Amino acid sequence: EYNGPVWKGKKIFQNAGVALTLNAISGLPYTANADPTPNAQSGVVVRSPIEGTPFGSRLPWQLQNDLNIYKNVNVTLGKKKDGQPIPGQLRFMFWVQNILDVQNIRAVHPYTGSPSDDGWLASSQGRESIRAAIDAQSFVDLYNVALQNPGFYGLPRRIRLSVRLMF
Repeated sequence: EYNGPVWKGKKIFQNAGVALTLNAISGLPYTANADPTPNAQSGVVVRSPIEGTPFGSRLPWQLQNDLNIYKNVNVTLGKKKDGQPIPGQLRFMFWVQNILDVQNIRAVHPYTGSPSDDGWLASSQGRESIRAAIDAQSFVDLYNVALQNPGFYGLPRRIRLSVRLMF
């Protein structure tokens, strides 16, 4: 039996719901490198000895948080041949993914442990590559752009509105 608020004779929270989902994930393991490697240069394969033990380093914690608010409304979709109504429902949904807009780090460069810097440009080998480049500033700028991998981060806040017809 409905015992919620009534506004202008309508039971406003009848057939409605709210779901808040929070998932905290401890830092996943990865293997750190002892030496910087040029992760953004294509065609260059450089191996580095590991730092510590395999899978001995950890990514930062992650917080996944979503909010889903919905309301179902009964509708009549038409009439059968015998005059009986065809029942249906509309579901209006407001869904916010990553409601706190947390910047979750999903992957890092193994030498620095940073999602945005692999440490190569600051190393002696990287400085040598910069000096050997035709245009040093262009090399640095393009290398830094190539390092920016959106897959290293979780998705930002996303808001979805939807209507679903159920019959």
